[in-house]
Amino acid sequence: MLPRTAVAHQMVRDESGRHKAFVLHAGEPAMLVDLRDILGLTPLLGTTQRRELVIVRSASFLVALPVDGC
Repeated sequence: MLPRTAVAHQMVRDESGRHKAFVLHAGEPAMLVDLRDILGLTPLLGTTQRRELVIVRSASFLVALPVDGC
């Protein structure tokens, strides 16, 4: 786990004009994926400030998952 403040957040615009967030980890981009939003849990659980990121490899690319501090 990495503190969110330890990595610089970057933004890139996709074909539809929406901004996508990513971080650089060990020289590789890691797409920032918020599982609460993807699974539709934010309305149920509410928003929260997650202080850390877990970087995981999914297939051949990295994913950065925001998590509550442990």
